Amino acid sequence: MVTISEALSDFEYIHLDESIWDEVGKFLYRLRKSGITVPFQDVVLCALALRHNLLLWTNDKHFALIKREIEDLRLFSYAS
Repeated sequence: MVTISEALSDFEYIHLDESIWDEVGKFLYRLRKSGITVPFQDVVLCALALRHNLLLWTNDKHFALIKREIEDLRLFSYAS
């Protein structure tokens, strides 16, 4: 049986420094100003993906809404 630590060992750890919260706040403001309301944790994931130039793999419709306002967000959706 594989432990959780073993299963996650192939993934790279991404450090959350304090400055990421400024980005999250800016993104939440931009989204809300545009009439887009999405879960907080989705915006955190977007901020991390943008900060680290990552392709965000998702099947969650919220990320397409976020991308309307934050165009630099790179998404891959296996549903499309």
